[in-house]
Amino acid sequence: MIKPFFATPEALNIAGHYPSKENLADNLTGLSYQERRSFIRLWASEGIPQIFSGAPILYDIMRYWIASRLNVEPKNVTVIGSVRMGYSLSPEPKFGTPFTNAVSDLDMSVVSQRKVDELIATFETWREDYASGNVKPRSKDEEGLWDDNSNHGIGKCRRGFIDHWMVPTFDKYPVSQSLGQLMYETRVRFGLTPQIPSVKSASLRIYRDWDAFIDQQQLSLALLIKSL
Repeated sequence: MIKPFFATPEALNIAGHYPSKENLADNLTGLSYQERRSFIRLWASEGIPQIFSGAPILYDIMRYWIASRLNVEPKNVTVIGSVRMGYSLSPEPKFGTPFTNAVSDLDMSVVSQRKVDELIATFETWREDYASGNVKPRSKDEEGLWDDNSNHGIGKCRRGFIDHWMVPTFDKYPVSQSLGQLMYETRVRFGLTPQIPSVKSASLRIYRDWDAFIDQQQLSLALLIKSL
C-alpha cells in the first residue's frame, strides 16, 4: 500500500527561508535522525544565505569565484553559521547570537575529494616536518596551536575533512599557502562590496563528500540540541 510522505509535527513547524531562533528552539529537539539530516541539507547548506538576502546574485558570484580558484563546481561551495542563518547555531549560550558586521566570521565549506586529498597530504607532510624538527614554530603561542592542530587534525582527516588553517602558510606548503591567500582575498573583497556586510575573518573547511559534510554538521547540531 502506498503511503503519504511523513514528517513529525516538529519538523513541519520549521518553515521559511530563515527560521527564527525561537522556532528552532521549540522544534529541533523533536526531529528524528533523518529529519536532522534534512534540516542540515535544506537550511545549513542550500539556498541563499541570510546576509546575501538583499543581493542574492553576489552569493553566487562569490562562490563561482572561489570555485574557479579551486577548480571545483560552484554548487560544491557553501557557507555555514551565522552568515547563513543570520545568527549562530552554536550550543547555548552562543545560540542565537546575531551576525554582526566586521565581528562575525565567514565559514566556507567546499566539497571536493581531490582538494581534501591535497590538503590532507600537505598536513601529513607538515606534521612529519614538525615532529622531526624540520620546521619550528615562531612563538610559544604558535607552538601551542601547532601541537593542537597536530593532535586533533588526524581525527578530522579520518572523518573526511580538514581546515585550511591547520597547516602553516610557509613557502614549502604551497597548497596551504594558496588557500590562506584565497581566504584573505575573500575577506578583503567582502569589505569592498557595499551590498554585503564585512567579516572579521574567512576560513575554509574542505570535505571529502556531502555525506562527510552532513555527518559533521549533525554532530554540531546534536550539541546544540543537547544544550537547549
